Amino acid sequence: MSIPGYMKALLDAIAGDERFVMTVATHFVSTLVLVTGHISEGSYITLMLATVAMYIGGKVTESVSTTRSVTQVEQARSAARIAEAKSE
Repeated sequence: MSIPGYMKALLDAIAGDERFVMTVATHFVSTLVLVTGHISEGSYITLMLATVAMYIGGKVTESVSTTRSVTQVEQARSAARIAEAKSE
């Protein structure tokens, strides 16, 4: 029995990204609190937007720091090659 493509993508996303799991959990709890009448619709919308904004912000920050690290490694390798070429 094979797993459908959409289900495999969802399982891969859940297994590989803690932020995704936290975002889904926050949306679930927020919806539950809204349904029970503890918060207003305006507060619910604000919470949803804030959660998505934090998720996107975290992904961008991770991407920028990864790119910066890769760039620094490449610069160090380049500098080592230049120094090695000069010493020969």
